[in-house]
Amino acid sequence: MKITNVLTFAALAAIGLTLTPLPAVGQNPVIASLGHNGQLVCTDLQPGSTASVEWASSLLGPWTNNWSGLESVTVSSNGVVQVSVPMFYRVRGTPPPPLGRATFTKWVTAFPNQPGLIANMAGVVGGDVGTGTYSGEVLKMSTDAVTGVTEIVAYYHLNGPTHSFTALVHILQNGAATGSKAVIDGIVTDGWLKGHSLDGEFTQIAIDHDGGTGYQGTLNIKSVTPPPPLGKATFTKWVTAFPNQPGLIANMAGVVGGDVGTGVYAGEVFKMSTDNVTGVTEIVAFYHFNGPSHSFTALMRIMQTGGVTGSKAVLDGVVTDGWLKGHAVEGEFTQIAIDHDGGTGYQGTLNIK
Repeated sequence: MKITNVLTFAALAAIGLTLTPLPAVGQNPVIASLGHNGQLVCTDLQPGSTASVEWASSLLGPWTNNWSGLESVTVSSNGVVQVSVPMFYRVRGTPPPPLGRATFTKWVTAFPNQPGLIANMAGVVGGDVGTGTYSGEVLKMSTDAVTGVTEIVAYYHLNGPTHSFTALVHILQNGAATGSKAVIDGIVTDGWLKGHSLDGEFTQIAIDHDGGTGYQGTLNIKSVTPPPPLGKATFTKWVTAFPNQPGLIANMAGVVGGDVGTGVYAGEVFKMSTDNVTGVTEIVAFYHFNGPSHSFTALMRIMQTGGVTGSKAVLDGVVTDGWLKGHAVEGEFTQIAIDHDGGTGYQGTLNIK
């Protein structure tokens, strides 16, 4: 009877324990149940990842995933053993390896500083794409005067003999001196592994190119979580103003729904250009969804065919902040007639993968 009571306590103590989260998954794994039949169930882990079960005699640890402390225990002179035994459990997740990894060294070649194009970049690449060339365009760049953090939105083009791809990336760089670091989130918009999200980093370095400043880093292209989507949000939006200045083409407002709840939408357009032959307009923008259930910001690339009521657009992006940060996003919208700012609106859906 005494042993049964101890096991019951252990099972009850483990249920509901919040566990070690996976990087960039957006939610914590949770032990859903630990039954008397010896079966532990943990939910909210990242599909395709691996996990290990760890135990401790106290919530403060130490945590272990082996039984070495319970094997070959020396009995004291009075015939007693005293050991720490499993009372609490947690699950530690390990994300799957990236599907692809690319290295780059880049530098700025020119500062047009015009609407839709702040700077041009060039460089070299390596890793899984092979030894090749890099090019890029900066669409937005602004520095917080208080924190010194520079926010950048850019296109990265990596062209190697093995693979080539284009990524739309969001960069946060801390400082602007040699040795300064930056973190990157993004989405592959064209080429190898299109539609996959990515993350990465770079370090500012001294270099023998255009002004002496370069940036050396790595991109990791991540696996896509299988369907169904982790989250779905709807939106109706419209343009409120056209500043048409470097780093800000237009401002947007609107309403949102779906898994975020009924809330408000805001957005900023950094690039907007139309191909005169195909009639396709390429747009790069931040979408901000603010709902009572969830809020998030996504960096989006939009390809809209036509510019009249009924015209359709397809969207790819990555969540850069908030709910499900780091996950890839896809969606669509339709241009509609609306009783707001000029009479033109856009109604659509985002699926967070």
